Order: sequence, then C-alpha cells, then structure tokens
Amino acid sequence: MIGVGLDLVDVDRFRNVLQRRHKIRDRLFTHEELLYCNSAVDPAERLAVRFAAKEAVMKALGVGLGKIRFREIEITKDVTGKPIQYLTTDGFLSHFNLQKLSDLPTVDELGAAGLIDSTSVDNAIFGSSKFFKEKQD
Repeated sequence: MIGVGLDLVDVDRFRNVLQRRHKIRDRLFTHEELLYCNSAVDPAERLAVRFAAKEAVMKALGVGLGKIRFREIEITKDVTGKPIQYLTTDGFLSHFNLQKLSDLPTVDELGAAGLIDSTSVDNAIFGSSKFFKEKQD
C-alpha cells in the first residue's frame, strides 16, 4: 500500500456541475462508468461517488491533480458489490518497464514467487489469472 486517501463530494453541487458543464462527464469517467451510472434514476449520485473515489486514489498515491487523468482510474464493483478501482497510466507501465498490463504476473505467479499468500486471494473476485483490466483506447 502506498497510502490512504479520503474524499467527500456534495452530490447536489456535483449534480449542478454536471448540468452546467456537459462535456465534463467524458473527461472524468470511462465509458463503462458512464454506462453503469447512466442506468440509474439519478446518475449524479453514482458519478459523484466515483469522482470522490478517484480523488481518494490520487491522494493515496500522493499525486496531485493533473499527474493522473481521471479517466485513467476506473471505479467499478466486484461480484459481491464491493467497490474496486483500476488504475492504468503510461507512467505506471513505464515505471515498471512494462509494455502492457498483461505483462504483469498472475495471482498464482505472485504466490509461487512468495510475494503474496495466494491462498488468501478471493478467487471469486480475481480468479486465478490476471487481476486487472487492459486499458481501452
């Protein structure tokens, strides 16, 4: 873990921003996030939650606004409904000398190398293979 991040968003204020600045949705949220949030009666609530979560991720990583684009962080849910986030940046890939996320090891490979206790990994969430999502352009 790098750090802990926490953020709060006033839903009504965020709703007003979404109504005034129509293009902001596409700048802040991934296609999948928008599909999920727009299926709700009040998408602003779901979008506000995701915005706060993205800012919390940035705080946990110790980076300021502008270092990571909001669309590089995707907030979704696992099969049990718990929130999870994906972070894919060119900087992350470059830092670890990776060409693409699929170059990362699997949960089983990390366990075999003694880096994690793979028996404690919830396979319902991660399965036994890759635990990430490739960045879609």
